[in-house]
Amino acid sequence: MLLQVKPRVINGETVLQFYKVGGERHLVKAPFPPYFYSPHQMPAGSSIATSRILLSTLQKQALYKVSFPTTWALAKSRNFASSLSLGEGRH
Repeated sequence: MLLQVKPRVINGETVLQFYKVGGERHLVKAPFPPYFYSPHQMPAGSSIATSRILLSTLQKQALYKVSFPTTWALAKSRNFASSLSLGEGRH
């Protein structure tokens, strides 16, 4: 039985760390790179223009799918994206 799954960065690569009952641990390479969708093109990461239906409005909107090599890089960039949406960082 699976107890816990956590993303980890090992040697610059995202892996999933699985724990089973009894403490047995397994590491598996992530099946796809971490990503998020942003209304803004990001200076970091790999951006691909796309469109998605937003759950908040049920309307189709142009977005960027922004991929990163690690979960750490994604988290850092999401903080930057949040500051853009709040109007910070714009002059």
